[in-house]
Amino acid sequence: MSVDEKPDSPMYVYESTVHCTNILLGLNDQRKKDILCDVTLIVERKEFRAHRAVLAACSEYFWQALVGQTKHDLVVSLPEEYQKEKERKLTQKAWEEEACVVFTIGCN
Repeated sequence: MSVDEKPDSPMYVYESTVHCTNILLGLNDQRKKDILCDVTLIVERKEFRAHRAVLAACSEYFWQALVGQTKHDLVVSLPEEYQKEKERKLTQKAWEEEACVVFTIGCN
């Protein structure tokens, strides 16, 4: 059907301002319970379970590290330059923000 054509029956369009947020909240809940997680991040000998698709979608670094990997439970160690920072904080913004930011390293 083209844009100019009218449908034979009424069409209903559902628009939600919270759909993206709800998806990320659901993914974050799954991550916290280690449900469908398929990658382990290692930062300073600490392990963090995550969803490969979320990381790759939100970060060029993780895209390069994860795309094409065929192992089911992949382990990724972050580069030393991130691990050696004095005030490193590991945040989980990819699962908690409305905008897809990334499982980021915040170096202050």
